[in-house]
Amino acid sequence: MKAAAIACCYLGVGAAMSYLVWGPWEGIDPRPFAWWTLLTLVVFHVMIGLAIGRWWALVLPFAWALVSLGAEGYDIPVTTQLLFQAPFLWIPALALGVALRRIAWPRLRPS
Repeated sequence: MKAAAIACCYLGVGAAMSYLVWGPWEGIDPRPFAWWTLLTLVVFHVMIGLAIGRWWALVLPFAWALVSLGAEGYDIPVTTQLLFQAPFLWIPALALGVALRRIAWPRLRPS
């Protein structure tokens, strides 16, 4: 149940990013914001993977793309951007978090 609640929060943050941050780019050049937004999102995905700790979390970027169907982007729709970025950025970041939780976390806990 805790993992499902974290996944719902992930989708909520993703929808907010899609509709409030990436969506209204009309007339704004997004390049100055690219590096810190990307870094923040990669760290966010690693933390979500660490918090969920289950391999099904790797499908969350596709759910984020579905939630963002109506969001317009700077030059292409946000959903298209997310689907393109998912295999290169979001899924590996989530996998890193899940792997840390599955492999490293049990070894770090005191017995």
